[in-house]
Amino acid sequence: IALFLSLGSAAWSWEFAALLVPILLFHELGHLAAMRLFKYRNLKIFFIPLFGAAVTGRHYNVAGWKKAIVSLAGPVPGIALGGALCIAAMYVDKELLKRAAILSLVLNAMNLLPILPLDGGWVAHTLFFSRRPWVDAAFRVVTAGLLLLTAWGMGDRILFGLGVLMAMGIPWAYRLARIAHRLRLEGVDATPTTGDALPLDVTKRVISEV
Repeated sequence: IALFLSLGSAAWSWEFAALLVPILLFHELGHLAAMRLFKYRNLKIFFIPLFGAAVTGRHYNVAGWKKAIVSLAGPVPGIALGGALCIAAMYVDKELLKRAAILSLVLNAMNLLPILPLDGGWVAHTLFFSRRPWVDAAFRVVTAGLLLLTAWGMGDRILFGLGVLMAMGIPWAYRLARIAHRLRLEGVDATPTTGDALPLDVTKRVISEV
């Protein structure tokens, strides 16, 4: 957070960076709460200087609808917070409150766009594209292309780097999607035996495919 604030204040302004931190933290706490509800492990929140924040966690066998809820648990409460701040700003004439309300609404609404790696992109990927390797790969190509195009238009090197990393990961993501699709067609049962641990024979089968 200290690094995020120091670099953010140099790139933007101290006030803007200080406003971003609680808004991003509230967003990520929504993800964290949903991940705790669905028993994700090793949960961590971290800030990415000049970019944003994220939550990481581990779960090897979680239903698609739960993944979608985890993705939506950040932007939806964030939009609700922005709405509440807007109402408060109508009664309390504070410029800082108005800026916080607008920033929360804009950032969280943008996060619902169906573009990876935004939350809306992961919802779309989970619900519509993840079970078909070619469609999955096409979706990733389109989103990486949009990221690179946006970065080029804005002259943003960090966004451009993210687009390059996404593009580089497409072949491996496609290969994993094909493996998962093939195992699914074979009827491999990935139901965990204890917690989220896969049965030993399934684990060996997955490893052999990879």
